[in-house]
Amino acid sequence: MINWKRISACAILPRQIHKDQLVYRVNTVVGLFLVPGESVLVHTGLMLDYQGYTCFLTSASFIDGVVVINKDGTLPTSRGEEVKIAIRNIGAECVTIENGSPIAQVVFVLKH
Repeated sequence: MINWKRISACAILPRQIHKDQLVYRVNTVVGLFLVPGESVLVHTGLMLDYQGYTCFLTSASFIDGVVVINKDGTLPTSRGEEVKIAIRNIGAECVTIENGSPIAQVVFVLKH
């Protein structure tokens, strides 16, 4: 079972991107400005319970130069912790990310 819970009034509940795949897009609840080489932990305003699954994070390809750096199964589950996504600006230019922008995709795979 995958259960997202909003812990911030401005959080956007992730929606399943494809009906046949457990892939969800996650958004930020804060605006960000990253200089080249800068890494930050992005607040999502969400909690998550995904018992029985492994999760993988992928970068939101529409943000040039920004990559997710906490990739495999590193999201908290059932511990009352906010989901935070670590990202890095690997580009040569500064990047502005608006509040509410998608920052990552979360892919869930059933554990065997």
